[in-house]
Amino acid sequence: MCGSSNDLPDAIGNLSQLQHLDLRKCGSLNRLPDTIGNLSKLKHLTITECVNLNNLPDTIGNLLQLHHLNFTHSVSLNSLPDTIGNLSQLQHLIWCGSLNNLPNTIGNLSQQHLELTNCGSLNSLPDTIGNLSQLHSLRLGGCKSLNNLPDTIGNLSELQLLNLYDCESLNNLPDTIGNLSQLSNLNLSWCENFNSLPNTIGNLPQLQFLDLGGCKSLNNLPDTIGNLFQLQDLDLKACVNLNNLPDTIGTLSQLQYLRLGRCVSLTSLPDSIGNLSQLQ
Repeated sequence: MCGSSNDLPDAIGNLSQLQHLDLRKCGSLNRLPDTIGNLSKLKHLTITECVNLNNLPDTIGNLLQLHHLNFTHSVSLNSLPDTIGNLSQLQHLIWCGSLNNLPNTIGNLSQQHLELTNCGSLNSLPDTIGNLSQLHSLRLGGCKSLNNLPDTIGNLSELQLLNLYDCESLNNLPDTIGNLSQLSNLNLSWCENFNSLPNTIGNLPQLQFLDLGGCKSLNNLPDTIGNLFQLQDLDLKACVNLNNLPDTIGTLSQLQYLRLGRCVSLTSLPDSIGNLSQLQ
């Protein structure tokens, strides 16, 4: 639904039965009318590659049936209105681009999937992120300015996937990461300044995939890594400063894949490596 128009007509708000609105590649679009908030049946709103759209009206918070909101590559759009917290039915929020910050009201949502990939200016998450008790996946890959996660991240009791790929300013995780009892997939690959895992990493009973590939500042793993009894895949490739593996690595009874390519500082392996009977 696009042409050369700079905006949508106010009459868009009269479409009382509209459930899907796709504004993909509307390069000339620079605003949404306030009347967009009248679309009481709207479930899917896609605003991707709308490169001149620079703000959202507060009335977007009136879309109480909205399930899916996608802002991928709308590069002039760098913030969300506080009213986003009113979207009580929202399940998927996808943003890829120039987001500077998240409003505190993000914690009011009941969404299951939050994707904020390649938001290069995003340097922190609000503490209220920990209120997303239904969140299953959090994707923050390519958020190169993100330098920490709040302690409240440990409150995400349903979180199964945490992707921090290429968050090059991130150097550690909070101890509360060990509270994520449902986490099965943790991706920290190419976080080049990431230098240590907390001891609490061993408290993740469901973790199956741990990707630390390309973490060039990482020089060791905590002994508690051996408590990850469900771990199947441990990727340490190109961890160029990793100089040893703990003896407890041998207790990873479900481990099938151990990737150590280009670990140029690793000169030996512990004898306990021979206990990994499932290794392929």
